[in-house]
Amino acid sequence: MSSNNNPPLSPVVSTELSLEKLREWIAGALALVIILGMVLLCIIAVQNLNNAEQFQRAKDLLLILTPFVGVVIGYYFNKVTSDARAASLQRAVDAASQTAINATVEGERAQTLAAHAQTQADQMRGALTEMVSAAENAGVGQPGKLGTLDDKENEDARVDFLLAIERAKRALNS
Repeated sequence: MSSNNNPPLSPVVSTELSLEKLREWIAGALALVIILGMVLLCIIAVQNLNNAEQFQRAKDLLLILTPFVGVVIGYYFNKVTSDARAASLQRAVDAASQTAINATVEGERAQTLAAHAQTQADQMRGALTEMVSAAENAGVGQPGKLGTLDDKENEDARVDFLLAIERAKRALNS
């Protein structure tokens, strides 16, 4: 088990990483040879300043080797910069993906809560509508009527009103 908690790599990915490391080692070795060759030719050229023929040869070799050194240095500076940018962009993509996932989860949660609240509101509206209707049928709150449900003639209205109250209580408790 690895100590960095990374999942095990597939054989294909592992092979690709090995090849990438091998390419980097070979490129590094070639870069080192080219730069050391450049430094060596510079030392030879400086030591042979008083011998015109040897200085000319060293100078010609330096003219040939200088573009290669430029390519090597450009490659490594560009690679380091590109790798840093790629890593930075990957972190930004990962953060944006996580934010999108969180937003989706929160959106779904909000929709569920809104649907539940709408269901409760509909239940309350139905209970209140039933209660108002039962109260009107019983004469509660109408001018000229006592508004009591104790009379024998209002027995049906009284039962409807009591049922509406029970439904309203159930709606409040749900």
